[in-house]
Amino acid sequence: MNKITKASLALVVIFITILLAIFVQSLADEKKEYVTDPVIAHIPLRADLDFPSPFPNPDDPTA
Repeated sequence: MNKITKASLALVVIFITILLAIFVQSLADEKKEYVTDPVIAHIPLRADLDFPSPFPNPDDPTA
């Protein structure tokens, strides 16, 4: 291969690398928006959740 072909091939490889870097960066930016989304961040918590006890309470008539 002559010098012009090698230089052209190198420029094409550099151009494709730059495009891939921009694409990956844009994907990373979109992911940040979802992490900081206030709708996801502020999930209401209930304090009256009834979790089953690992040991039955002998005083509880429903146990």
